[in-house]
Amino acid sequence: MSETAKLLSKLWLIGLFVLASFENSYGQNGINLSSGFGMPELLNIGIRGQIKQIVVGASVGTIPGLPKDEKIFSVCGDIFYHFGKVPELLERRVWYTSFGLNYLNDKNNDSEDRFTYLNLRIGRDLNLSKSIGLQLGAGILAELSKEIIPDSWVYKFFPKVLPSIGLNVFFRF
Repeated sequence: MSETAKLLSKLWLIGLFVLASFENSYGQNGINLSSGFGMPELLNIGIRGQIKQIVVGASVGTIPGLPKDEKIFSVCGDIFYHFGKVPELLERRVWYTSFGLNYLNDKNNDSEDRFTYLNLRIGRDLNLSKSIGLQLGAGILAELSKEIIPDSWVYKFFPKVLPSIGLNVFFRF
């Protein structure tokens, strides 16, 4: 893992620790479950915790229906900061910016590809009710590391920066 990826991992863990330390004062009101589709999250499920306008979350994802010999999965950790207009239904603001670390693994009988990305996004929450909402986001993925086994010439031309998009539905508790 590169030095940048290690630093970002530590920052994400610090954010998670801060969230956990405030859990007693905010209880279950700050917990969200999410499900959605995106790049690099794939088809995913996740859990998020909220303190005021900051949300810290993690998700796991895959692509179902692949051939039996191929497995793709992702593990993502993100920190969101909400800003802008305060909606009528809730106190969490509707616009957000986020950064996260994403690990993507694609394995089949012949090869295994491992990528680590920094994910930067801006997006918007659409509150459907006090307990359900949609989240739309777009941004960029910056490659932090890759490991291709066996090495392939195809990835030599693979861009270091890619678009990042996501659509999630979230449930507040």
